[in-house]
Amino acid sequence: MAPLPYPLVNGEYPSFCSLVAVILGERFPIGLTALNYEDNLEPGEVRGNSAQLIGRTLGDYGATASITAYKPQMSDILTTLARRGGIYQVSFNLIVNIERAATLHTDEVLGCRIVTLTDDHSEGTDALVQQASLHVMGIVRDGRLPYAGFRKP
Repeated sequence: MAPLPYPLVNGEYPSFCSLVAVILGERFPIGLTALNYEDNLEPGEVRGNSAQLIGRTLGDYGATASITAYKPQMSDILTTLARRGGIYQVSFNLIVNIERAATLHTDEVLGCRIVTLTDDHSEGTDALVQQASLHVMGIVRDGRLPYAGFRKP
């Protein structure tokens, strides 16, 4: 791997406005305020009748995500989901494109389903937002699978 030039003089790092989210084949409207996703592979420990760790299993893979958007834009997404069934029942893929100049990075947040909707409103001048917490089947980052043998849902 080539070292990164430091400092980056000619060019820009991607920022939040470089991000384009696609849900159910439609580009998420402007109004997205936060997008978070994470995954992990937690290995099991093999000890037998020993106090010392003698090995580990592949483990259990898990992933979660959340989307936060202004109320009108989240309402549009929820309406689209409701047309396909209950908003907590419809599975969808969330495609995250990070576009900057000629470079495109694509993350796939696969098999998403809303599990919690959170409205957290308080006094002030900020616009109202709503957060959707997602149950996720898997995340593929820029074509890189989370582990050997991972199958896209």
